[in-house]
Amino acid sequence: MRVTTAQTRLGQILRDRGLSIAALARELGITPVYASLLVHGMVGPSARTKWAPRLAEVLHVDPDDLFEEVRVVRQQRERAQKSEGQEMPAPAPLD
Repeated sequence: MRVTTAQTRLGQILRDRGLSIAALARELGITPVYASLLVHGMVGPSARTKWAPRLAEVLHVDPDDLFEEVRVVRQQRERAQKSEGQEMPAPAPLD
C-alpha cells in the first residue's frame, strides 16, 4: 500500500504530540478503528474533508495542512462563489 501525504502528516502530528490513535479517537468522539482509518488514509476524500476541521481543532493545526483535497475543495468553493458574484446581474429596480 502506498503511503499518502495525509497519512504521513497525520502520523507525524500524532507522534509529535505524543498522541495515540486511541487518544485521537476519544478526542474526536469516534471509534479507534475509524480514527485508524483516518490516520492511515483508508477513508475517501469526502470523509477526510468532513473530518479535517475537527481533526485540525483537536491537533491545533490548519485544516489545509492535513489533507491536500481539503485545500483544493476550499479553493474550488471560493472560486465558484467569486464567479457567481461576478456573473450575477444587478437586480432590476422595483417600480
